[in-house]
Amino acid sequence: MVKKPYTMLRGDCTLEKFNIVKRGYDPEEVDNYIFLLNEEIKKHKKNAEAVTNAMVHAEMAARNIITEAEEKAAAIEGDAYQQLMSLERKIKHIRMKLDAFQSQYNQMIHRYVISMNNDDFSNLYASLDKINKSIHAKRSESDHSIIEMNYESSANDR
Repeated sequence: MVKKPYTMLRGDCTLEKFNIVKRGYDPEEVDNYIFLLNEEIKKHKKNAEAVTNAMVHAEMAARNIITEAEEKAAAIEGDAYQQLMSLERKIKHIRMKLDAFQSQYNQMIHRYVISMNNDDFSNLYASLDKINKSIHAKRSESDHSIIEMNYESSANDR
């Protein structure tokens, strides 16, 4: 009786044919094949471990980056808040100074308006008129003096 070689398929492994011997498959061929499979499995496990380690390190790095970014964002936000509070205090202080200035200005204008009533303006106009008359009077006197001097001068020349 002639036995055909048996073909074996295991997962992703390639097909392997073993010669049939009196007591089954050739043990040396099977042992060599198992050895090769074990080597392949070791390589795949090593690659899987490397990938897993890389993923773990990447995840840790990502967490560290996120944590650091969140801390920096919180610090920036805190600084911005402090600057905002400082600006609000400055604006409030400037507003108070401006209100005080406006109040003092209004009081000064009010005092000035009260102190300058119609009688004061009438007195000012009267004083200006008096000064103007005085200037005209002096000018008239001066003009008469010049006319007299010219008349006297021309009479002497004759």
